Amino acid sequence: MDTDWFLLLFIAPLLFNDGRRFPKRELWKLRGPIFANAIGLVFVTTIVGGYLMYLMIPKMPLTVSFAVAAILSPTDPVAVQSISKRANLPENILHLVSGESLINDASGLIAFKYAVAATVTGVFSLSGAVGDFFYISLVGLLSGFILQTVVELLRDILRRQGINDVIFNTVLQLITPFIVYVITEEVAHASGVIAVVTAGVLSHAHENRLVEDLPELRLVTEKTWDIIIYLLNGVVFLILGIELPLATTNIIKSTQFSTTQAILYALGAWLILLLIRVAWIYLYEGSVYLRQRKRKPSLRVALMAGLSGVRGAITMAGVLSLPLLTATGSAFPQRSLALFVAAGVIIISLVAAVISLPLVAPDNPIPLRTRASLSDEDEEADDAALEPATTVRKMTEAEARIYIMRLAINAIEENRRQENQRAAYDLILDYQFLIRRMELKVKDDTEMQRVLTDEMQLRTIGLDGEQSAVERLFEHNQISMQSYRSALRRIERARQRLTQVSGRTVISTLKKLEQVASAIRTTSHFAVKPGQPA
Repeated sequence: MDTDWFLLLFIAPLLFNDGRRFPKRELWKLRGPIFANAIGLVFVTTIVGGYLMYLMIPKMPLTVSFAVAAILSPTDPVAVQSISKRANLPENILHLVSGESLINDASGLIAFKYAVAATVTGVFSLSGAVGDFFYISLVGLLSGFILQTVVELLRDILRRQGINDVIFNTVLQLITPFIVYVITEEVAHASGVIAVVTAGVLSHAHENRLVEDLPELRLVTEKTWDIIIYLLNGVVFLILGIELPLATTNIIKSTQFSTTQAILYALGAWLILLLIRVAWIYLYEGSVYLRQRKRKPSLRVALMAGLSGVRGAITMAGVLSLPLLTATGSAFPQRSLALFVAAGVIIISLVAAVISLPLVAPDNPIPLRTRASLSDEDEEADDAALEPATTVRKMTEAEARIYIMRLAINAIEENRRQENQRAAYDLILDYQFLIRRMELKVKDDTEMQRVLTDEMQLRTIGLDGEQSAVERLFEHNQISMQSYRSALRRIERARQRLTQVSGRTVISTLKKLEQVASAIRTTSHFAVKPGQPA
């Protein structure tokens, strides 16, 4: 598969989903180490790691070694998320590695591009590489922001026109990364990778406002994304499994290297990358400590962050794009070995992380509360962020806010009097609305399914009650024909919307709604006396 198609069909939706799910607050608080790793560490890995690989494999040209090191420098956020569930990583390490994974693809691909160009043409321009990096990064960032803003404006306009179908909104979100990537790459000639990450983060911010109107939208989109991401990751590593035997066959048949040598080269390349990464993070921690005197550098933290930097889809997509021939028509030097080493590092990094991280990570890491030990110098250090948990688990921020708002409701209830009860009830309703929004973020899918089902049932009961009251008022000549028809039309529109939402999100809920509505319609009407509230 052509690399451009691979990036479009696989990398674009994967990174858009990562940006959509990445917590913005943690991304901002960890901006210092994230950008240091995503840019500085990538270029250090390319230069130092490439030179060490050249010393380890003298038959591989220096420019090819630089290319291999460059394409091995980006880390894979999806693999990190999967491993973290098994390894019980502290949230600060997870957010750091996930954050840099969203950004380091551009810097890694730029370094890889110029290393390959130097191998093919024999010409390298440092000024051109630096200028190209800043152009594609900044323009990609701007393009992703503008295009996602346009998509959100379009969705808002359609919602105001009454087009708020859940399926439509889900499909629109699914095609967004492809639109953003294609326009950014083909029109702006910038980084589609950075553009889709930016669009994903912006989409996440807008979803927080949408959930209050369409809570079922989150249920549908999250489940749909889960299925798509699972399939895409499966196909990506299936392709890796298909390509690895091809590279292995070429190496086995080669007279330059034995199979054992090639495996040792892959293991040596992984060790080089790991040592560079651990040393970089440890030195960064040391520089922060010298400036702030907050926390001494920890080798354990550096080792966890180093082992968490597994390689994945971007590395494979890049190394498969190595050309077969150079500008002179000769074969690209050591292409099969480069492919074998890159694929070997991907597998070794995954296996090493799965095996070693549970041994290195603390047994009960405390969730991130303020900032991680690796955060920027402008934030205060969280001294307990990486200490093994010996006390009761601390609340997440969302759980703490829900707890505080419930205490506020209790305080209002205690101070409610006859003269202030209307204001008290209004304030309690405001708090309950905020609690509901927060709970939708922290509840799992099973709880969310139950909440949505109960809400739809109660809304149907309420609409039936409204309709019964309106009919009683009309039968007793307490409202006019115009008011009666207007009220029925409003109730019918609300009922249609509820039926549409429930029918397209939860099939079982619709049956329950029909049973409740049928039961209510069979009940008798209660007369309303003149002057009595309906």
